[in-house]
Amino acid sequence: MSGKSLDRKGMKELIETVEKGEANAVYLYHSDRGARHLIDHLQLRELFKEKGVKLTYISMPDIDTETPEGATMDSMIAVMNEHQRLVTSKKTKDALYEKAREGWFPGRAPVGYKNVDNPQRAVGEMSRRIIVKDEVMAPIITEAFRLYATGDYNGAELNALMYERGLRNWQGKKLSYSKFYEVLTNPIYAGELKWGTIHLKEAKHEPIVDKRTFDRVRLVLLAHNNFASRRRKYTFLLRGLVKCLNHPNKRYTAEHHTKKSERKFSY
Repeated sequence: MSGKSLDRKGMKELIETVEKGEANAVYLYHSDRGARHLIDHLQLRELFKEKGVKLTYISMPDIDTETPEGATMDSMIAVMNEHQRLVTSKKTKDALYEKAREGWFPGRAPVGYKNVDNPQRAVGEMSRRIIVKDEVMAPIITEAFRLYATGDYNGAELNALMYERGLRNWQGKKLSYSKFYEVLTNPIYAGELKWGTIHLKEAKHEPIVDKRTFDRVRLVLLAHNNFASRRRKYTFLLRGLVKCLNHPNKRYTAEHHTKKSERKFSY
């Protein structure tokens, strides 16, 4: 996993072991295997020092961070490690934008599509991996757009219906309400491509839904209160009707508190 963050399983275990006083030394292949963020690196080094843990880099010359010269050298190397991470990140982002400019979606395929190797990739193009229709999910997405365009379904109901018909995310799970609405509002399904500041009306992937149906779905969504799902666990009197006098665009809310509070109440 990337060294840009300490939020990694192995690193968390290491920090916990050190904090418990169960380690005398820590060996890293290289200083960038600990952290590629300067602040994180300094925090780790301070933790090891506080707990009396000796830090050793296997593939680097021995640096005694207990001395001013050694600590300074270690910090300078940490700066270069962070610089390398930032340069790599920028190159990756630039490559993704270049691929988007060519008309290909550069990320993980949205539900209904799948990532495959480009069989017609020309030399110099960024489109090594492209998206194509998923033979299983694409027809379900098409059906979802068709049904929602009728205006006879809300998002929660249609999401449940499509799940029964086999709609799944890349993890094989049901789409959340918010993700399902993202599907209905994502122009990629109509053949467009949006990536950062890039917006192409005609991308190179095959659309799953025709433009007319997509625009119809957009109108239905607007009619259904700006994409909001009104389904809730409990039904309260006047919910969705009463609005705040000071903030006319905000509806009143109601909640049941039955678990987290010692005193159960509703308001």
